[in-house]
Amino acid sequence: MKQKRSLIVILTLMFGSLAMAQTETVILLPQSNEHPSLLIKQGDDELIRKSINESPSMKIIHEIIVEESDRLLAIPCLKYQKIGMRLLDVSRECFRRVFFLSYSYRITGDEKYAKRAEDEMLEVCAFEN
Repeated sequence: MKQKRSLIVILTLMFGSLAMAQTETVILLPQSNEHPSLLIKQGDDELIRKSINESPSMKIIHEIIVEESDRLLAIPCLKYQKIGMRLLDVSRECFRRVFFLSYSYRITGDEKYAKRAEDEMLEVCAFEN
């Protein structure tokens, strides 16, 4: 399981690097007065879809992320679970889940991913700290 998770992280970073190189978008820094985006600007979705269709490696990465998003739909949302005095593991897992789910929504357009990403965020925002 750890190997699969590591592979997913590596592929995600690789995909993010490729997407960044193609779109020249700066993570977390909007380049204009448009609505801010975390990874891709509005309209760049089509460039990513084209890249998925043209590149076998991008297609594999896309499929892995969407498969993981589908797996996330079948498991419960994150719960408040401190390890020692920290929630760091839960925070990291929330980031990973929302990142994958939001990517899957943006590229496939399937609302189930957006709804689940929203549910995950609402769940962790309701934590006591």
